[in-house]
Amino acid sequence: RVLFRSPDLAGIEARVAALETDQGDIAAAAAAAVAASTLSSAADGAEPFNAEVAALERLLPPSADLRALERLAAVGAPSRAALQAGFADQASRAAIALRQPGADAGLAARIGYALSSIISIRRVDTTTGAGPDATLARAEKQAAEGDIEAALKTLATLPPGAAPALADWRAQAERRVEIDRRVAAVRETALADLTRVARSRL
Repeated sequence: RVLFRSPDLAGIEARVAALETDQGDIAAAAAAAVAASTLSSAADGAEPFNAEVAALERLLPPSADLRALERLAAVGAPSRAALQAGFADQASRAAIALRQPGADAGLAARIGYALSSIISIRRVDTTTGAGPDATLARAEKQAAEGDIEAALKTLATLPPGAAPALADWRAQAERRVEIDRRVAAVRETALADLTRVARSRL
């Protein structure tokens, strides 16, 4: 016996199948958005966040940002709060390094430098001017406000003699800035995908 399906039944089945597909797409996009939010929270801290990156890689298409986060997640980076707290000491070390007398310096200059290495003295009351103390004070203010990106740009204008004293802080800060930038990019992608899928189903 041959069974014939009515056109109405065929149409209903097609609509049900489309609805199931729509729900699956929305669920997948929502899962990616949640995973991106979880990644953002994990990456804010100082601990590695490999698991969160791996989870998002299963839900989003490959991208340069995800590949970069694979590398960055293995080590992590100090939080912005930790970088803020640690900057003053690094700035003092840089100020001392910049005061190191040259080979032809006199005894008084050498004694002054020796004392400064024991008791760090630098001006922190002015952020104007191009001198090292003013530059360090500007960078310290920017770091204290959480603007690590601006602090890094300011530090780049210091004389080369400050580089060794600031190398660790700058490396950690640069890693933090890159992590935040990459995480923001993948989170934006996930949210954009969710919005696109949701709107296409309206």
